[in-house]
Amino acid sequence: MRVLIIALAIAMCCPQLSFSEGKVNPTVSRINNVKVYLQGAFITRTVKANVSAGNTIVEVKGLSSSINAQSVSVKGSGDFTILSVNKQLNFIDESAKTDEVIKLEEELEKLATERSRIQNSLVALNEEQSVLQANKKITGDNTALSLQNLQAISTYVRNRTLEIKNEMIQLKVDEKKKQEEINKVNRQLNSLRSKTNKPSSKLEISVRSKAKQAINLEVSYMVNGAGWRPFYDLRVDDVTKPLNMEYKAQVYQNSGVDWDKVDLTLSTGNPSLGGTKPLLYPWYITYGQAAGYNRTNKIQNKYSKNYEGAVLAAPTFDTGMADQVSIQSQETSVDFNISIPYSVPSDGKEYLVDIQKFSLPAVYRHAAVPKMDKDAFLTANVSGWDEYNLLAGSANIYFEGAYVAETYINPRNTKDTLLLSLGRDKSVVVTREKLKDFCSTKTIGSNTTIERTYEITVRNTKKKDVTILVEDQIPVSKQKDIEVKLIEKSGAIYNAEKGIVIWKIALKPNETAKRKLSFSVKHPKDKQLFL
Repeated sequence: MRVLIIALAIAMCCPQLSFSEGKVNPTVSRINNVKVYLQGAFITRTVKANVSAGNTIVEVKGLSSSINAQSVSVKGSGDFTILSVNKQLNFIDESAKTDEVIKLEEELEKLATERSRIQNSLVALNEEQSVLQANKKITGDNTALSLQNLQAISTYVRNRTLEIKNEMIQLKVDEKKKQEEINKVNRQLNSLRSKTNKPSSKLEISVRSKAKQAINLEVSYMVNGAGWRPFYDLRVDDVTKPLNMEYKAQVYQNSGVDWDKVDLTLSTGNPSLGGTKPLLYPWYITYGQAAGYNRTNKIQNKYSKNYEGAVLAAPTFDTGMADQVSIQSQETSVDFNISIPYSVPSDGKEYLVDIQKFSLPAVYRHAAVPKMDKDAFLTANVSGWDEYNLLAGSANIYFEGAYVAETYINPRNTKDTLLLSLGRDKSVVVTREKLKDFCSTKTIGSNTTIERTYEITVRNTKKKDVTILVEDQIPVSKQKDIEVKLIEKSGAIYNAEKGIVIWKIALKPNETAKRKLSFSVKHPKDKQLFL
């Protein structure tokens, strides 16, 4: 028993094989495992074929046209030898018709038949109308019709002509509707055919066997036009409980081949970034030359391909899914192995895959900046997040069972705790009012002094205690002749460098608290200053 692994080789390297090898047709091939990176996917498929004694070429057709040739690998187990592997683009073979295409073609044929029947009826009515018009002379040369017979014939001609006209009107309406249905089906067919009638790849695997036998091959390769991005659901049932986080992946692929019930692995690695450390070269400068750095050693991206325009597909959510994911840490990445088979069509849409569910300890606080926004915001300082291999991504926020807003999680910008904004909380009311009686503008000598006073009111309408951080500010002077003085801050913490004041206010249910902020600005009276 021998196990052989061979990388992609060009068949031209072995010209002596081309005269004696026979092609095997058909072969049975299916995708078993897909490892999806942030950009790109590594496909593993099994191939079954019957080979004769001697040299045989095993053809594996219907592969993605975006296969990276340098990534192709073939394994074989058995009493045979893999001689070479050749990848080719196949522009001749069209993809097999899908069930949807066959159904639409049958519907199109039925509609065309119905339209033909309508058109035949119109032709028959036109012929009948021509007969009536050609026989307007209703008397012979020697025959006189009675008044009664003349009236009967005239009535028949009039009534029948009217019936024909009305029938033709209705038939033309029916014909128009039928044509619209045909046009609609044709558009659907053209859309489907444009997706399926695309070039594909095929592999020609040259095999030498001592005897006729059935062989099994494992073929793997990298494809572009696929990837995944992280997505989160953050759920807070109560501010006295931990934050529940659902870690998900939005998987997409447009490789040209559907992934049908495959074993899925999600990797945090990204081969498109390359793995070569950049080199520094001498940085020469001279007069008259803009400073800069010439990156002559730009990293080449072997597998990169931009992907845009993905549309979020309706997700399916299985509450037991997250319990069936195993995590494997690599040297430079983490793999999430999904044990349930998944199907991902090659349509560019995003399909939701559950990765993990966990609870995180969180300290909840309200925060408000009434100068900028009148609403209070609920925030959570989350710890323990670094144990779960989080990536930067969007997140939906649910508070007390209701959708609140969308936020963004960026673990790279955090240290020990992850600060999350959980949305607006209308039950904590914050107002900021300018107290006109304590505002003034006075000119003494060569200087003008402007004084401003604001009152911040916070009310807790909840049935539980609330702690809120309220931020405000006073001006910061960068000019020597402008002097800013803080008059009153009602116990706030003051950052003189930034001019920020922060109050930490604890409120019981239905309690109201007021804070004042007062400051003055003195400047030369001959200069205008706006506050």
